[in-house]
Amino acid sequence: MKTCPRCTLVSPDNAVHCDCGFQFGTASPEAVKAELASAQLSAIRGAMKGLFVGLGAVAVSVLTYVFAKPGGRYFIYYGAAIAGLALACKSLVRIVDIRNARKQLNKSDFKV
Repeated sequence: MKTCPRCTLVSPDNAVHCDCGFQFGTASPEAVKAELASAQLSAIRGAMKGLFVGLGAVAVSVLTYVFAKPGGRYFIYYGAAIAGLALACKSLVRIVDIRNARKQLNKSDFKV
């Protein structure tokens, strides 16, 4: 099985390219390391955006609840909070997948 360094998708051994477009046969170890670094940076940015949106929505919903009259529409912000925190969790899982791919690359059994 081959693990794509760009998207960390696992492909069969006979795959020529990944679904994301990464070419397995022509990639050098330097290209793989560059793809992993780029993917990790993108995942970290996604996690930060998700945390920012999620925690911001939680803060707005709490403030709206505190200062609004009873029966206000503060519950709408909970959806944004859940979406933002879900984005952050998804990005954190991607960061873990990228770290695992780097470990495979360092063990030299990373099949490109």
